[in-house]
Amino acid sequence: MGLLLALQWLRGNDMPLGANKAALFGMGGVSTGDVILLDTYTAGGEASKAFAGFSSDYKQLVWQFVNLHGSANDTDWTFRVKTSDGDYGISTQSQAFRATNRQDGTLQGLAYWPQADRLYSDTATDQVPMGMDYQYTDAEYALSGYLVMYNPTSTTYYKNWISRNSATLASTQDPIMGAFVSGYVLEAAALDAIEFKFDSPTSNIDTGKILYWGIK
Repeated sequence: MGLLLALQWLRGNDMPLGANKAALFGMGGVSTGDVILLDTYTAGGEASKAFAGFSSDYKQLVWQFVNLHGSANDTDWTFRVKTSDGDYGISTQSQAFRATNRQDGTLQGLAYWPQADRLYSDTATDQVPMGMDYQYTDAEYALSGYLVMYNPTSTTYYKNWISRNSATLASTQDPIMGAFVSGYVLEAAALDAIEFKFDSPTSNIDTGKILYWGIK
């Protein structure tokens, strides 16, 4: 978790990955050459964004979501993965809980989130939610967070993943939601690509960034 916080702090504050990275990552036993920014996607109204060609050089892949704003309300932020010779929609088992709090403080909650806790069958339409029903009618609202995939190119193990995201729900008093979702990709073969999108067919990724990191 310290490594993720360091990534978020550095990029969130637009700091160069030089001496600051050496100081923060070195304290955790991770050298500056072990954390590589592989790509930066800047949204421009696309329906989805895929990252392909996973390298076995990296034991963890991290995608950081920075102020993503969708074009439609009531839509989930999702991902799905594939192998090099397969289709998107590999079965994925997940579990989730979420915390919410309204702007006026009248309703706080911390609860199991059953909509994101299920086994997804192997079809091309399945997507794994990392957050739900976001409010994008107001331009100032956006989603931020991250997804970590562990040993994505392993040919032995299922692929653990963890996500943490925060955004404003499309609901009365615009409550903030913190979503905690994790699980397995039920595939022992090496993964090769991931696709991010909102599950509403009318929602594009209007603005924001996705930073793609490899950790050796």
